[in-house]
Amino acid sequence: MYCRNGGIGGIGLIISQYLQLVEGLSPLRAGIWTLSSMLAVTVGSMLASSIVRRISPGHVVSTCLVITAVGSLLLTQVASSSGFALLIAGYVVIAIVMGSIGVLATDFIVGSAPPVRAGSASAMSETSSELGMALGGAILGADGLMLIAHAAFTDALNDITAISADLALIVAVLAFIVLRRVRTI
Repeated sequence: MYCRNGGIGGIGLIISQYLQLVEGLSPLRAGIWTLSSMLAVTVGSMLASSIVRRISPGHVVSTCLVITAVGSLLLTQVASSSGFALLIAGYVVIAIVMGSIGVLATDFIVGSAPPVRAGSASAMSETSSELGMALGGAILGADGLMLIAHAAFTDALNDITAISADLALIVAVLAFIVLRRVRTI
């Protein structure tokens, strides 16, 4: 949960800034454009349970992380002259699989705890999720803002999304190794 929300938190911060500072959208219009990612998280969350009935959770998580890397790599192709359709498309790709991973991670955490500790496990899951979002926004956001001082805003967006893609691929490999023996739900 921590890693998942770290990447999406940092990317979300930079995307909202990009829409306002590069594309010239008002904060309200930028917020409206990012609603598509919230809908994508919801769809991904609902799809996860039906997918893991047929495919092992380890494979689903690993595949989702690879797709996250693909979405992040899409974002590295955004240029100030390209408009923001590619930006939103990449963000939606990331969001839909992050919704799936979020549901599965919560299920892993809460499901592995004894029933009398399920509430504590759920609280720990939520806390790590929020911490990941805050740290992702702070670390990747600070990295992006530092790069803005030295390069164009789109270069900063491309750099932090490339970092996010790298992290997603590393976690995908780790998830595949750790979860390869987990049976379907």
